[in-house]
Amino acid sequence: MAEQGRFDRGPYRGQDDGREALGPMRDRGMGQEGQGGPGGSHRGRGPRGYTRSDERIREDVCDRLTDDFFVDASDVEIRVSNGEVMLDGTVNNRDERHRAEDIVADVSGVKHVQNNLRVRHRQGGLTGTGAGRTDTGGPIR
Repeated sequence: MAEQGRFDRGPYRGQDDGREALGPMRDRGMGQEGQGGPGGSHRGRGPRGYTRSDERIREDVCDRLTDDFFVDASDVEIRVSNGEVMLDGTVNNRDERHRAEDIVADVSGVKHVQNNLRVRHRQGGLTGTGAGRTDTGGPIR
């Protein structure tokens, strides 16, 4: 039987799960999901008084939306103020609208997402996000 290499272990063949680099910390339970010490994971708990800047948040949001395979963000405007991200513009469908909001919400430092994205009609028009309207823009009867 062939000896397994560093990247042949774990749930995904060919990918390093990061535990090899932990060395002795691996033996203390560090680096395993859900274990960051006695109280569990400490992800997202930074130094006292640290607040991520709006510029860094905006750059991260732009990068993540640009890199996503399922969201066309070419008509999306992003504004950040005190950790609150406002999304304005248009997307192709409701799935893109919701996915964009979920992507932004997962960015470190984001406190709130105001999703003002509108869905573009197939013929090039827009559909509103308000309740009580049909796809044609008229009231529900």
